[in-house]
Amino acid sequence: MKSSASNCSRNNLTFALQPPYTIDVMRGSQCIFNSANALRRVFISNARAAEAPQHLQGLLLPTLKLSQQQQPRCLFSTQRALLAKSYGPKPTAPRNGLPFNERIPGLWVHIRPEDSSKLSEPLLKSKVLQGLDLQRYTLQMIAMPPSPQPDDQPGADGKARPKPEYPICKIVDRKVEAEEQAQKKKQARKKVVGTKELELNWAIAINDLNTKLKQLKTFLSKGYTVQILMLNNTKRNKRKATADEAKAVLAAVREAAESVPGTRETKTMDGQLNKQIRMVFQGPSNPVPAPAEGASEADASLADA
Repeated sequence: MKSSASNCSRNNLTFALQPPYTIDVMRGSQCIFNSANALRRVFISNARAAEAPQHLQGLLLPTLKLSQQQQPRCLFSTQRALLAKSYGPKPTAPRNGLPFNERIPGLWVHIRPEDSSKLSEPLLKSKVLQGLDLQRYTLQMIAMPPSPQPDDQPGADGKARPKPEYPICKIVDRKVEAEEQAQKKKQARKKVVGTKELELNWAIAINDLNTKLKQLKTFLSKGYTVQILMLNNTKRNKRKATADEAKAVLAAVREAAESVPGTRETKTMDGQLNKQIRMVFQGPSNPVPAPAEGASEADASLADA
């Protein structure tokens, strides 16, 4: 009875787990609902799902892969040409802002020589540039041709006066131009630096006055322009000069300035005595070095002899 019951139970279990799954209890087979099989199903399904979009991408976008794999390189590319042009000496742009070299409009130009105001016949701009050493020379446009006017008068022969038809240019030596610009800057600096200022107090001590007058003579003998400002001391408890002392200081300054040959007063004296006065003196254009301070009277007498 017991054996029949067990057989029945086995038959029922087998029937209950008929397809798709069956388990034979007597053979001790493993259960399909374990963790290993579950993990295997999860990872295999995810891997297949990840492969599907890549496969579709290869079918739908074949040109994308082709463009990524094949990148033809041109031997003479525009980018390399632009990079090649960026090296080497570059012509300096003119200061007047007018075009130069290839930037000059048109194909023909007139050339004006440095030593003449007569223009040349029309010349091809390309031929002119080919004949120049562009490392040193620049073809600089100086003017556009004038437009015809309705009131232009004919010449003595009754014919129309010839006018330039193309841009007027000149050939500039960049080395000479750079030297001229440097000389102009030097002269401008010299003009600014060549101004000196001296300030005197009306109640100045005699030793300080002699020092100031010596500086005045030195500056004037070197050709400087000297501005002299004489005024009262603004500090408290300082003695104010009398009218006679102020007159003596003014006379000493003027005498010292006039003692340097070639000195002239460039501006009229401005101000009021014993208050504030401004004087401007210009040294000689061809300055003579001042004698050394240690020169003796004997040396001076020998020089006069």
